[in-house]
Amino acid sequence: MKFAKIKTLFRQFGTLNAIRYLYAEVNRKIYDPFKITSYSQTGEDRIIEHLLGESGFYVDVGCNHPQYYSNTFSLYKKGWTGITIDACPELIKQHQKLRKRDRSICAVISDKEQEVIFTDFEDSLVSSLDVEHVSEWMKSRKIKEQRVVKTTSLNSILDDCKVPSNFDLLNIDVEGHDYEVLTSLDLNIYRPKLIVIEMHGFDLTNPSSSKIYEYLTVNNYKLIGYATMNGYFAEAPIKGGEISWC
Repeated sequence: MKFAKIKTLFRQFGTLNAIRYLYAEVNRKIYDPFKITSYSQTGEDRIIEHLLGESGFYVDVGCNHPQYYSNTFSLYKKGWTGITIDACPELIKQHQKLRKRDRSICAVISDKEQEVIFTDFEDSLVSSLDVEHVSEWMKSRKIKEQRVVKTTSLNSILDDCKVPSNFDLLNIDVEGHDYEVLTSLDLNIYRPKLIVIEMHGFDLTNPSSSKIYEYLTVNNYKLIGYATMNGYFAEAPIKGGEISWC
C-alpha cells in the first residue's frame, strides 16, 4: 500500500481506526486481491468515484450509518470531507465519532420550515417523514417511534456551514422526501458538480414525468445516468465524462 494512502487513513480516522482499516485492506489484498470494495447499498460509490475522482467536498443528506450503506464513506477514506445530515440523533453521533473531519448535523430537511411527524423505523434505512412512504413500509417494518420535529432548508444549513458554492457532490436519499430536500436548495447560489438523488419509479422512456428530472433540467443539469433507483445529474463536464448505462 502506498505511503500517501496510509497517511490519509491516519489523518481521516485517527490511530486506532486507521490501524483497523489498514489491517482490513492488507487482508483483502492477500486473500481477495481482485475484490473492488463498495460501501454503498448497490455500488453507488463506485460510480461516484469514477465520475468525480480522488478528492473533493460532499453534502450527504440522509447519510444514515457512517460506513454501511454509505455513498460517501469510500470518499471519506480517500481524503474527502463534507457535511453529513440525518434525522436520527444516534446515527449522527456515530458519524461524529468515526468521521471526525466531517461536520455531522442532526436535522430534518424540507422545502418548508414547519413542524412535522417523523417516523423512525427499527430499520433506520426506511425512516421518513413522507406519509405515503411510511404507510407502505408499515406493512413490512416495525415502527420504533414517531416524533414531532421542525424542518429546515438545505440552503440554511449550507449557509451556516459556509459551504463553497461550487462543491463536488450532493447526495440525497431521504425515503420519499427527496424532491422537497432538493428544492430547499437554491441552485442559483449552490452548484454541485454532481447530484445523486433517489428517484423511485423513474421512467427512462418518459423522463419528463419526473418532477425531480424536470426541476434539475430547468436548472441546467443534465441526466448522465440512472442506476438502482438513483439519478446522476451533472452541472458541467466532469472527470468521468458522460455515461450511457441505466
